[in-house]
Amino acid sequence: FPDAITGGLRRTTDMVRGVLERTRSDLTLVMRQKELEDRLREFEGKSSVD
Repeated sequence: FPDAITGGLRRTTDMVRGVLERTRSDLTLVMRQKELEDRLREFEGKSSVD
């Protein structure tokens, strides 16, 4: 559809898609970081007992 009809909808959806992808990426990184921290704490607990 022409931009005159959609009122810049494609540009807006492209911008929102970019924000969504960055947010998803940030969330994934945080989840992986938390998992790593948990495993390191678990490892520290096991190694201090030995």
